[in-house]
Amino acid sequence: MFKNTRDGGGDGRYASWTRDFESERERRARQGDPEWARGAALPPALVRSLRRFQVGENGDGAELIGKADRAGDPTYAAAARLFVAEERNHARLLAELLAAGGAGTLEAHWSDTAFVRLRRLLGLRLELLVLMVAEVVALRYYRTLRDGRVDPLLSEVAGRVLADEERHVPFHCARLREGFAHLPGPARRLATAGWRALLAGA
Repeated sequence: MFKNTRDGGGDGRYASWTRDFESERERRARQGDPEWARGAALPPALVRSLRRFQVGENGDGAELIGKADRAGDPTYAAAARLFVAEERNHARLLAELLAAGGAGTLEAHWSDTAFVRLRRLLGLRLELLVLMVAEVVALRYYRTLRDGRVDPLLSEVAGRVLADEERHVPFHCARLREGFAHLPGPARRLATAGWRALLAGA
C-alpha cells in the first residue's frame, strides 16, 4: 500500500516534494486556464457526481495543515500547504467546469461531511489514511472522465486534475510509510486491512 518512489523522510527530506509542488504551481500559471467560454455539454448524472467531487475538493485543509505543523518537520508542513492549495485549485476548476455546463455547485454533501469527520477523529496518520481513500477513488474517476470523450472541456479539466492526483498519492504514501515505520508488522498489516475495507466501502 505505502509504496514510495522518492525520499520522503524527515529532517528536510520533504524539500524535494516542496520543489515539485512549487514547480507545478509555476507551470500551471504559465499554462493558464482552459477556455471556459466554449462551454460544456454535461449530462445530468455527471453534473451530480461533479458537484460531489467539487465539494470534496473545496475544504480549507486547516485540520491537515495543523497536524502537519505539529508533526515537527517544517519541510513536510510546507509541502502539505502546497498540496492543500492544489486541492483548492481542483475545486475552482470543477466549479468553473460546472458553470460552463450551466450548473452550479453544492454547499455541502453528506459523503464529504462523513469523510471530514472521520479524518478529524485522531492524528495525522488517520487523516492521511482516510484522505488516501478519496485520492485513490479520484484517480479512477478523473481517468474515466479524461478518457470518456463525453465533452472536450470536461476531458481537459479531468486530465489536469488527474495529473495532480497522480503526484498526490506517492506524496501521502511517503508520509504514511514514515508514520507506520515504527509499528510492529501485525499492526501495519491491520492498518492496511482496515484501509482496504474503507476503500472497498467507498
